[in-house]
Amino acid sequence: MSIEAFSHLQHMPQPQEALKLLKKVAGLVKPIMQARGWRVRLLSEFYPEPRTLGMNTGRGVEIELRLRMSENPGTFLYLEGIVDTMLHELAHMVHGPHGPEHDALWDDLRRDLNGLTARGFTGEGYLGSHSQRRLSGRAVPYEEVRRLTRDEAARRRGTASMSFSQRLDLRGSAWEGGSELGCANGRGAPEMMALSRTSARNGFRTRAEEDSPNESAVGRALWELVQEDRRGRYPYGGAFGQSSAFGPSSPFASRMGRSLFDDDDFWS
Repeated sequence: MSIEAFSHLQHMPQPQEALKLLKKVAGLVKPIMQARGWRVRLLSEFYPEPRTLGMNTGRGVEIELRLRMSENPGTFLYLEGIVDTMLHELAHMVHGPHGPEHDALWDDLRRDLNGLTARGFTGEGYLGSHSQRRLSGRAVPYEEVRRLTRDEAARRRGTASMSFSQRLDLRGSAWEGGSELGCANGRGAPEMMALSRTSARNGFRTRAEEDSPNESAVGRALWELVQEDRRGRYPYGGAFGQSSAFGPSSPFASRMGRSLFDDDDFWS
């Protein structure tokens, strides 16, 4: 699994909605995390402090996201902004300090997610009910899962689900103040750590569910298709070309061989 557990603030209004939001964000970024080999032990709700949107501690030991309006904790932030914060914090898995390298990876993660949502991906069950029944209760060869996923992607492309991709403007106003304003990484401010400890004390932890082999295979097949989309539109290395998860400078390049996807154990 990409994320092992969730923690939401149980004494805030609508605590179960907060947990649903964390799980929704995790579902949206799961194919990106799987492709890059990233694991996060705990995805937590951060205390609604006005200057902070997120924090990555220990390069994935814990990622904290602010889900609520600071002046009105009963109102949640827009999903698009929370997802963008998650992508920002995931970029800290590779680049600790803020700077051009961090922001370049952040932009690449945005392009990856926009490619997924353009194919109708919403972070939840991707295949239709008929295909789900065919996969239910048995291990299915990857080529069959790949065929079903591509059929579904062709059906979804250009449908109403595309509106989510259009609305997913991952350069939202939440970050207009710059990385240093919204992210606690690198600030070293004692009050940030104190707020993090407050969130931990008031958090209710939920274990993430294990992915089935077929679910992992669907994510793998969809990711492959999105990378084909990117390679087909732009040459490798271009601004919108193949994801940096596959580039020769990738930390996973030594595992790739012909393709990262040749390593079946990587997706288990």
